Amino acid sequence: MSGNILILKNHLRKFLRNSKVIGSFTEQADNVFSFRVRGHELQLERMKSGLEMEICVLDEDRYMFLVRIGPFNSTVAARITEVEKIAVLLNTVFHEAKSRFSEETGCVCLETFYDVYDGYPSDGALEKRLEVLIFHSAILADAIACLASGYDAEEAVCHAIAKYTTDTEDGDDNTGNGSDDTDPHDGEITIHFTGGPLW
Repeated sequence: MSGNILILKNHLRKFLRNSKVIGSFTEQADNVFSFRVRGHELQLERMKSGLEMEICVLDEDRYMFLVRIGPFNSTVAARITEVEKIAVLLNTVFHEAKSRFSEETGCVCLETFYDVYDGYPSDGALEKRLEVLIFHSAILADAIACLASGYDAEEAVCHAIAKYTTDTEDGDDNTGNGSDDTDPHDGEITIHFTGGPLW
């Protein structure tokens, strides 16, 4: 293992340890940190589906945030082609995160990739990148949950986007574009998965 990978891992480990958003984390042997968001049990009630969050060190210069939602209960699993459509549709909306359905795991994955070519990110930048991931995950999870209520993929995506991109009180559109100077909910919006508030 190169020294640069160790430096990057140490940098991310410090962020996870000090973050007020992270409830706990575990380190895997394959350069992966699994973590949970404080104040949320990482369970999607209507789907009875798990939610896993990870930071993965890809090499000495690159890392990624990963959210894995699934596998799904029988109601949603019976409409898995609609789940796949949701992943494709949201890729036309999300600025940073990319969603995809994994046939191998039966889960939908949401990924954001970053590099450190211009230096290691500050804890503040990592916090905002995590907030963007959580924000996009909320939209994805809500859209999938809508399938259990009879929505098709297009209706589910429109419903979820409308729910999470309403205007804030100061008139700013709450879309979360992932830039370091933009907080997707400006400290005023409580982001919800179908199971309850994240914080």
